[in-house]
Amino acid sequence: MVLLGFTSLQLTDAAWSSSDTTDGATVRTGHLRISGDGQATLNVSGLTRENMEPGAQAQIPLTVVNDSTVPVTFRLTGVAPLAGTTPPVLNLRVARVSEASDCPATTQPGTPGRQLFSGEITSASTSGKTLAVGETDVLCLTTTAGAMTPNLSGKYEFTFKADQIKAGQP
Repeated sequence: MVLLGFTSLQLTDAAWSSSDTTDGATVRTGHLRISGDGQATLNVSGLTRENMEPGAQAQIPLTVVNDSTVPVTFRLTGVAPLAGTTPPVLNLRVARVSEASDCPATTQPGTPGRQLFSGEITSASTSGKTLAVGETDVLCLTTTAGAMTPNLSGKYEFTFKADQIKAGQP
């Protein structure tokens, strides 16, 4: 039996802190929300199934919303086993899709969207994507089980980075 769980570390409800001299202009702050389809907070536990056999897949959509007053750039910077756990090796595919329904979690996973990353889960990272104020981006995350070692149980942490774009930056 292979037990596998996921946890996440992401910059949801992120707050930035900085200081600068202004000419009396309005000070604006950034806020980025990352969540799964129909979720208030990010839960990527759907990226696994009990007793996954080699080649089995699981898939979930991940919605990223810039609900702030300034543009932001975000990216997946890495995925690592949670300290003290030994999850089985998985491959991860990250793709950009038009909407969450293009990345069905309840049907057979496929290869929807424009691929941003494909490879071993611990090598995962994507390039930055700029989101204008109010803009939404949808990522499709697909895991594929590799050779399974019996009785492994563990979790992976997903780390996202978000940067506020200052006025005048490209």
